[in-house]
This record gives sequence, structure tokens and C-alpha cells, in this order.
Amino acid sequence: MAILEIIAFPMKKYYYIYRLRLILVLSGLALLLAFNIIAFSLQFQCWFFVVVISVTGIPHGSMDFYLDKKVKEIDNVRFNIFKFYAAYLLKIAAYVVCWIYLPIPSLLFFLVITGLHFGEIDWMKHKKSGLNSVLYFTYGSLMIISLITAHFNETAPILFEIVKQANHQAQAVWFSNILSKYALLIWSSYFILLFFLRKKIDWTSKEYILFALQTVVLMFLIYVLPFYLGFTFYFGFWHSILSLDIIKSVVQLNDKRFNWFMMVKKAFPFILVALLFVAVVIFSRLPVDSGQIVPGLFIGISALTLPHLHVFSAAVKRYS
Repeated sequence: MAILEIIAFPMKKYYYIYRLRLILVLSGLALLLAFNIIAFSLQFQCWFFVVVISVTGIPHGSMDFYLDKKVKEIDNVRFNIFKFYAAYLLKIAAYVVCWIYLPIPSLLFFLVITGLHFGEIDWMKHKKSGLNSVLYFTYGSLMIISLITAHFNETAPILFEIVKQANHQAQAVWFSNILSKYALLIWSSYFILLFFLRKKIDWTSKEYILFALQTVVLMFLIYVLPFYLGFTFYFGFWHSILSLDIIKSVVQLNDKRFNWFMMVKKAFPFILVALLFVAVVIFSRLPVDSGQIVPGLFIGISALTLPHLHVFSAAVKRYS
């Protein structure tokens, strides 16, 4: 009995710390089961993607104003609403202009900042060190590359519609096939390296094992689910809900009354503004058809990602 209690206590502890991750993983497996039973049409998958991204993906970025204000309150720094919006909107405008005139560099830059952001949220335990940052950036980069290459036949038309470079599609498909072929070797090499470096970033063996298991399940779902459902799960459910939980946790550092309902209420006006911005981006690419919606949504979200990353990174440092 004593042995069972010794084993059960740490497991219970890790359950309470990572239970949201467990719930999200189970939701992904439930989505996979539903797809195998119902076999959703491609049109349904596309609209499911748009709806979920609108409900969770955009809202997790729409809290940036409130989050930045709270972080500055925690740091006893005066918050200036004019400076916040001026800097935020200037970054968005500059990035949209870059998308228009420099689409390929803009796409590459987006992959870099997305790698940073995905790695930052997926990471189990942060330590303020350069090595920790390099490791989670590498992880996030591998994740975004896996999302793209796992179903490159579906992602290629979207990417080439965005950058207007369809003449390079054959070379890109070849490169994607190479990455997919050696994906297992690349990921295995990364986790072998992480195993030997885990003590330098203050990870326990249990944390390493849980992180490895988390990655295996995420990659399984990304590769087995169709592209739209896989990306919807990873970005719409996994990434966005974990981000919203971090927002709630950071705000609760100096406001214990803050909860999910209050967060939705405060975010709602900013959600409407963000949805309006994305709609403008989509409909500015006339004539609008189903093939234009996702590329337009992609560019709109990417433009919001740049200022969002700056605000969110500061919040993660307070949370970790």
C-alpha cells in the first residue's frame, strides 16, 4: 500500500499540473474517432477550421491589450494605452505591407516567429536561459514544419497562393518529401539531444518523459488527421486554449477573481475588431472564393502574430 501511495502521489501531482494538456490530447483523439466514424467532407473540414480559429485562435490574441496592461501592473510600470496601440498597429501595418511587396521573406519570417511562439507554449517548463530558448525555438520550428509537410499536397496550394510563386511548387514538393522521409530521424535526434541537456534546463526525468509522450501524440494526430482537422486541433484547440490558460494564470497573479467567463467578457470587443480585420484582409483579395478564404485568413492571422508574440512572451516569463 505504501509503495502504491509513493507512486500515486507524483502521478497525481503531474495530473493537476498538466491536466489541461491531457484534456486537449483526449479531445484530439475524440476528433480522430469522430472523423473515422463520420468521414467529414472537405468543405465541412474547411469551415470547421474557420469557425474554430475564429472562436479560439483569434480570441487568444485579442487579449493582448488586457494582458500587456496586467504585465505592466505586475512590474509596476505605467501602462500607456496610446503607446500600446500605436506600436501594435504599426507592427501590423508594416507586416501587411511586407506581405504585399515581399511575400517570400514575409512567409519565412512568419515561420520563424511562429516557431518561437509554438515552442514557447508547448514547452513544459521554462528556465530563463539562452539554451532553454534555443531548445524551445527548435522544437516549435520542427512543429510548424511538420504541420506544413505532413500534408503538403493540401498546404502547397495555400502557400503558393499566398506568395504567388507556383512555378517553384515542384521543388518545394521534393523538399517536403525529403523532410517527411527523415522526420522520424530528425525528431529522434532532437529528443536524444534534449535528454542529455535536460538537467541544464532543470527538467526532471518525469518532465522529459511527459514532454516526449506529448509530442508523440501531437505528431500522431497531425499526421493521421486530414490537414484541416489536424491544424484545427493543433492551433485551434491545443495552442490557443493553452495560451488562454496562461493569460488567465498571469492575470490571476494580482487578481484572484479573474476566471474564464471574465476573460471572454473582456476579450469580446477585441475579438470583434480582430475578426473585422481578418475579414477585410480576406475580402480585399477579390474575387472571393473558397480557395481565397484560407490564404486570406492565414495572412490576417500572421499580421496579428507579430505584435502578439512580443506581448505574450513577456507574459510567459511571468507565468514560468
